[in-house]
Amino acid sequence: MKNPFKAIASLTLFSLLLTSINSLAYTSIATVPGHVSQAFYRTSNYESQKEADAHALEGCRVEAREKGIGQLAKKCVVKSRATGPGYGAVVFAEDGAAWVTGYSDNQAAVDAAYAECEKAFRNCQKDGISSWLDEAGFKKKSAPKTASLDSCTPPSGKTLRYADSCVNGDCVRTFENGCKKRFQAAYCYDASQGRHDWKPNGC
Repeated sequence: MKNPFKAIASLTLFSLLLTSINSLAYTSIATVPGHVSQAFYRTSNYESQKEADAHALEGCRVEAREKGIGQLAKKCVVKSRATGPGYGAVVFAEDGAAWVTGYSDNQAAVDAAYAECEKAFRNCQKDGISSWLDEAGFKKKSAPKTASLDSCTPPSGKTLRYADSCVNGDCVRTFENGCKKRFQAAYCYDASQGRHDWKPNGC
């Protein structure tokens, strides 16, 4: 008699492998070594590493030509890859750049990239930090119903009264007439706190 537990284990392993194959969000980051600020290109949410690499390299070459170092475009190389879902971020500095991938939270990714930049480079940017979400191939959460947020008109007049409710940078502004509008808060560097934070009213 065949061992039923062995069959179950094999089936489970196959299911896990199948899930991993169908649940990859490929990221590729290409740069010209020594010229990251002039030639940096990131692709994400590609369903194959080959495709992500090809687009990142081509984007890097275009960046190099546009930033005046076209003679170095052929030196673009893939410096980093990431498989799996998560947030990534890149922070540029006077003499380089630092990036991270695979974080479960956008703010955590930005903070981590900034911390890495501070360790290795000078004058890291504090605002306008680029971040992204890599989620291709993964089951997405059901989007919240937002029809009511866009089907109303805020009150008019010079004085507007409202209350903001935010989860990370995803905010809903409720006006005194009951109208609700969804918006993305700005992500700003707070020098007094020494960290980045979400600011509904801008930096």
